[in-house]
Amino acid sequence: MLQERTCPTCAARTTQRFCALDRSQTVVAEPPSKRLRDYVRDDVIGGRYRIVEPIGKGAAAIVFATEHVGTGQPVAVKLLAADPSTKSGMIAVQRLFREARVTAGLSHAHVVRVFDVGQDDGGGAFFLAMERLVGHTLERELQQRLIDERPMSQGEAIGIALPILDALTAAHDQGLVHRDLKPGNVMLCRTPQGDDLVKVLDFGLARTINSMLTQGTIPGAPAYMSPEQCRGQDVDARGDLYGLGCMLYACVTCRPPFEGREPMLIMQQQIKAEPADPRTLTSIRLGDAFVAALMDALAKDPGDRPQTARAMHQRLSSALVVPRAVTGPTHRHGESGSSDPSTQARVMARLAAAATDPAKAFEYARTAMKLDPKNLKVRQMVRQTQARLRSPAPQAPPAGEGDE
Repeated sequence: MLQERTCPTCAARTTQRFCALDRSQTVVAEPPSKRLRDYVRDDVIGGRYRIVEPIGKGAAAIVFATEHVGTGQPVAVKLLAADPSTKSGMIAVQRLFREARVTAGLSHAHVVRVFDVGQDDGGGAFFLAMERLVGHTLERELQQRLIDERPMSQGEAIGIALPILDALTAAHDQGLVHRDLKPGNVMLCRTPQGDDLVKVLDFGLARTINSMLTQGTIPGAPAYMSPEQCRGQDVDARGDLYGLGCMLYACVTCRPPFEGREPMLIMQQQIKAEPADPRTLTSIRLGDAFVAALMDALAKDPGDRPQTARAMHQRLSSALVVPRAVTGPTHRHGESGSSDPSTQARVMARLAAAATDPAKAFEYARTAMKLDPKNLKVRQMVRQTQARLRSPAPQAPPAGEGDE
């Protein structure tokens, strides 16, 4: 007897593997036949991803390093703890499938690539297969810097923020709001060529304008949620910029603007309290333009924030200058993380090398040369970027290739 299945897109019931209404793959809407803790090394997920080792775990999911059984390609697979026989479980499954669709549609250098989504054979766990990245999260980086009492320099923080803003620009242009920007959803990676690369992860809570999927819920991490999100109101692109502002604040101070043991207390602070000037919490030299852009991103009223990711990008790019002196009280620790022009020039040169948009690559390269025109390594990286921009664009592979 065929199992009854459900379409995670339109909720239609069927016994077929694909929905006749929208052609989406269907799922077995019963309690999972296998729990997350039962998945071990050498198990094969979905008939094609062999588990190598676990690389991350959360309250509702676990991420495994896997290899594709046919090609040997390294793939990261996220397994979701969800029971689709319940209303909340089916909503989680819908979000997972939606994450796959929206992220796969964002072909951007700073957004993690998604290859596949599905349900393990026999009604097992649900999975999302994506590119396996070499690196660590911004959350882990900030935790270590807090231990070492070593906040980021202004240049380092901007060097992380600009690629995130590039990714957000691409998402917002498609009417997509991330809604869960936090250090745990940002990866600091290293490419095979040894270059640094920033990737935005987890669009599972993302939604398009007017989407009903997440209404009635308040998802996200309280320390990085906007005031309107804490109130349960609609969140637009400016909410993502608030989350980015919280991350920038944490980068230069090693702590978010508001902290507390109780999530509701943090959310109340997000709604009512004003963040302290970051210069009072760090020994790092911060320029006035940088602090102004940061504090504007943390404005309680969305109308007082930068209105687009592009506008925030322009302000931070303009702030990438060397602060001449400490402009506010300093923390008790000694000076560290100096924002010297050589460091900032290398950051911009790496951004130029990674940029897929020619205009962005040119902007980054020009800024790098202005900051440190005599630096031979910077000049070499800029010349490589210029050569890449002059070369013809590679032909796109046929549809379906490179997705395994």
